[in-house]
Amino acid sequence: MKINTINTKILMIIASAFIIMTLSIYLFASHYLKSMIDGYQESVYSEKIDTILDMLERKYEHLTETFLIDAYEEDFKQSFLEDFRSSYFTGNDQKVYPFILDSKGKCMIDAGMNGKSCPPKEKSFFAEVKNEKKGSFEYAFKGSAYWVIKRHFPQWDWYIGYIVPLSVKYTHFYSFRDILAMIMAVTTVLALFIVSLLVTNFTKPIYQLTKASLALSSGNLDYPMKVNSSDETGILTQSFLSMRDAIRKTIRDLNEKNTILTQEIAERKRIAHALKDSEQRYRLLVENQNDLVIKFDTSCSCSVIR
Repeated sequence: MKINTINTKILMIIASAFIIMTLSIYLFASHYLKSMIDGYQESVYSEKIDTILDMLERKYEHLTETFLIDAYEEDFKQSFLEDFRSSYFTGNDQKVYPFILDSKGKCMIDAGMNGKSCPPKEKSFFAEVKNEKKGSFEYAFKGSAYWVIKRHFPQWDWYIGYIVPLSVKYTHFYSFRDILAMIMAVTTVLALFIVSLLVTNFTKPIYQLTKASLALSSGNLDYPMKVNSSDETGILTQSFLSMRDAIRKTIRDLNEKNTILTQEIAERKRIAHALKDSEQRYRLLVENQNDLVIKFDTSCSCSVIR
């Protein structure tokens, strides 16, 4: 298929439009699904943090009931952390851990967890945690990206939250996106194949007209053509056939007139040649005559020829 054919041009235009539309749908669907997952994850982890805050509230209420807050505060904190660790850290295969930081950014539940439950010890991270305008944020650490959601417990000035790897947060999104990309790719290929067949069938009369016009320009007036439709291409084909028939008739008439003219020219040449021969014979007859030749006209005037 040549690149400059109308069939190729139409296919390229349709393919470009279809690919742009497919990519737009894919990007929109991905963005919409990601937004839904963000909202869902925000809701799930907010509920988990609210549960932890409720535990802290009850523990703090028990502390206030002793009326000896300064004396027992550290004991209550340690008691809460032990209960918290036993409830929220289930095993080594756990991928998402909650964290608790104090007002200085110190990790409160690192004991026995090999640092798994502690966020990055970086000032920029703790600055984001302390930013009350942000309930959640994304953070990159050691080549990996994380999503962080947190709340503040003002009684002890603690920050409670979760650090979720983006690979975990968007596990279902990535799977759906890959499946969607595969489905849309297959759909695009099938759609372009069907469109190619339709365009080829649609442009076939135009292609035949092109070949017929090239044959006509080379002098072939008998190139076979058929009218297979009643639409604009069919009307165009019929008009082309009528034009070709008119040209054929004109050429036939011209050939007939040319034949007649050739015959007339040949006849005139024959007559001229006969007259020339007659004149020559007459001249020879007169020039070789020994007798006197006198010519009379209608008025009885005479003239001597020889």
